[in-house]
Amino acid sequence: MRTVTSEDLFDSVAAAAGYAAARPPLHPLIVELGLDRVGWADRVVDVALDIGCGAGLSTEPLLGRCDRCLALDPSAAMIDALRQRVPQAVAIVGAAESLPVASSSVDLVTAAGSLDFGDPDRAAAEIARALRPAGVALIYDFTTGSPADGGDDWLDGMVARWPRPPRSAVSAIGPRVFDAVGLALRVVPFILPLPMTRDAYVDYLMTESFVVTAIAGGTARDEIRAELARTVPWPTPTVDVRFDGYVLVARQAERTG
Repeated sequence: MRTVTSEDLFDSVAAAAGYAAARPPLHPLIVELGLDRVGWADRVVDVALDIGCGAGLSTEPLLGRCDRCLALDPSAAMIDALRQRVPQAVAIVGAAESLPVASSSVDLVTAAGSLDFGDPDRAAAEIARALRPAGVALIYDFTTGSPADGGDDWLDGMVARWPRPPRSAVSAIGPRVFDAVGLALRVVPFILPLPMTRDAYVDYLMTESFVVTAIAGGTARDEIRAELARTVPWPTPTVDVRFDGYVLVARQAERTG
């Protein structure tokens, strides 16, 4: 079985199309949660930057919250998809470890599940450099969603059958990374239920890393999809899918009161 690369996971037209069409609409809820915690529920800022924007689902919640929206991703395929979905954003191919923005030029930074595919220490330093003194960064992620009733064991079984690839981060994301660059951190955990149909849920799972890894390793896409649809516990046409996650709310430590 060949090693799965970041190109398999993200940098392809197929990956971008899957993300654009099938990822769950959680980003607006999570961004709202984070901004509520800093009293920015109704605030409109000058510049917002979405790091690891993918196909644009995590960028869309920033529209209307800023005068200028920047969206950055290392995958050219994802950026092409973002341009179609979020033409209002300034789309940039680039990396979190070397943000193409001036120092103290960004009011709001978001990063959804993207910093642990590179070097979080360097990314945190770049976020601290880019933020204006009163700026806010929302770093968030969520687990693979599972059906609320009896779905955890089933999903564990699927992932055991088709394991995920290892994460590539050189260090963990957490307080140490942000303390080191002078950012004060607040951790906000969440559990979000999202009603989904069986087909929508299976479409979403087909974009998850354990499925992409299995396909890259030679398992037929149709075989995986059929097995997921056949075995998933789905007692009613629409089922609540539970997503567990967190928001790391970061601000300049020396400027917080």
